[in-house]
Formats: sequence, structure tokens, C-alpha cells
Amino acid sequence: GVDATNRDAIDKIYRIKRRGEKKPLSLFLDRRDRIKDFAFVKNRKVIEFLLPGPLTVVYWAKESCPIKTPDRSIGIRIPQVPWLLEIIKRYGKPLATTSANLSDEEPIASPLKIAEIFFDLDLLIDGGPKHGLPSTVLDLRSNFPTVLRKGKISFLEIEKAISRLVKLGSEATFNILFVCTGNSCRSPMAQGILRGLVSDPRVIIESCGISATENGTAADYAQQVVKMFGWDISSHRTKPLTKDLVNQSDLILCMELKHFERVLELVPGAALKTFLLKEYKRGPVIKNQVPDPIGKDLKAYQESAKVMFPSLKVLQRELEIRLDP
Repeated sequence: GVDATNRDAIDKIYRIKRRGEKKPLSLFLDRRDRIKDFAFVKNRKVIEFLLPGPLTVVYWAKESCPIKTPDRSIGIRIPQVPWLLEIIKRYGKPLATTSANLSDEEPIASPLKIAEIFFDLDLLIDGGPKHGLPSTVLDLRSNFPTVLRKGKISFLEIEKAISRLVKLGSEATFNILFVCTGNSCRSPMAQGILRGLVSDPRVIIESCGISATENGTAADYAQQVVKMFGWDISSHRTKPLTKDLVNQSDLILCMELKHFERVLELVPGAALKTFLLKEYKRGPVIKNQVPDPIGKDLKAYQESAKVMFPSLKVLQRELEIRLDP
């Protein structure tokens, strides 16, 4: 990070990172009320509820903004790091910042490695180990908030703050996970039917089971039912529910309450993005679980698919809104 008003310092960032001037820097501020000094603010609820935090908001820049992209936009962050906020506050000017890496390479978390690569830094502060996801980048320049880069703050956290769906940028993905017991019947049927309804590659649809083994196949009847909906799950291979699957998913849809509870046992923080499939965006229903057809006839599998289908259509419509450019 450097003084955002110092052109020589900004030039040094580009030089030591071997980075082209077209790649933007972010503006670090210490307070929410300072954002309006540098940008035209929309969707104020986002900054009220989610900043300070791991979120970069992109706005149209004002003339007073010391750094901006060629199209006159600016990414702004208020980091949730007390000592860094204190530095910005005491210095009195915003910082122009970037990730600690050479251009197009992975960010570096080790201070010693940073010192080795960027040997001409004026000051290096060891703030402790840094792990996890980068900040989420949210474009707020229009009336349609759009996630440009997925990160630590999830789609559903943003949507809870602004009470509306967030759109998907061209480089972002939306990961959906269906959960059942053995991952051979209900969850692969839901996965296959939804993939037949939504073909956009930005939507990544997976399934798993709380008691599943690795590399089993979908039940024959499950395959037959999905073919009736115009998709093919013959290549499906079963897999168990894991923490990694939970953490990388943006939306988790469970067939029964025991599946829901197992997800939260693994990752308690996943509560905001985990639902019973039948209740997702439809509210509580009397029979809120999808019946398990395992060991039964084709009619039982068709009945399970029939029970799931209205919820999958709701999800399809929601995804079409998210994907609409």
C-alpha cells in the first residue's frame, strides 16, 4: 500500500509488481463516511451492514478520487484490521493498495517471502498469518449489484443485507450442492434435473451424501427418471459430504432434516446458505422432506422427482435472474 495521492509511489507499485497500468489498484479508507468523498454511492445498505470487512465495493469515481480506472471506476475497501485502520486514520490520506504478489502470480502470505521478492520496500509490517479467501468484489455502479469476484462474503450474506438477488459477473461462479443420504437417488436426480433446466457453465451443480461411499453409480431408476427430464446422469459417481464441499458452495439444498443437521455439524457457519430443498424460497410446508425411494420401484423414484420439481423450477427462475446480463 502507498499514499494514494503520491504518483511516484503508485508508479513504484506497478514497477515492483511488473504490472500493467490497466490493472486497477484499490482504495483503502478507515471509515464508511469517507466513501462519499471519493465515489458516487449507491446501495448504501451494503456498506452499512458489511463494511468494515472482506468486501471491495466498486463505484463510479468522483473527480476528487486520486486513483481510478480508465473507465473512471474505483474499488474501495475498509479492512477489518484495527492496526491498519489506525495507520490510515493517523496518516490522514487513503492508501492505494494491491495484493502482495508479482503480476498474475498467486498472492504471498509469508512476510519473509514478501521481503525476498520485493527487496526495495520501505516498510514491511508482519500482521500475522493470513489464511482463507480473498475479499469479495461487488460492483455497485448500477442498480443491479453484481459479484465480480467471489470471496469471503457470500452471495447470501450480501442478499440478506440488501434484500434482493445479486447478479453474477462473467468471471464468477455460483456453486449449488444437493445433499441426501447415499448420493445415488435423490441428490443426483436433483442435480441432473437442474442441469437440464440451467445450462450456463457459471452455475456449478454438485451432489453428495452424508453416508455415501466414493465412486458408486446412480441407481438405475434414478437414471431413468432423469432421462425423462432430458438429462443424463449415467456418468455420476457418488461422493460423501465434506467440509470442503460445504465451504465452496454458495447454496446447499438438503432432502431431509438429518442432512441439514449434518451440514451444520460439519460447518456451523453454513446456516445462512443451507436449506431444505422443499422449503427454499417457498416457506415452510407440511411435508417438508423429499421421500427416499431407495429399494423401491420406478414409481417411487418418479414420485420423489415430482416432489422436488416445483422447488427446482423456483431455483431455475432465480438463477435466470442472477445470470441475466
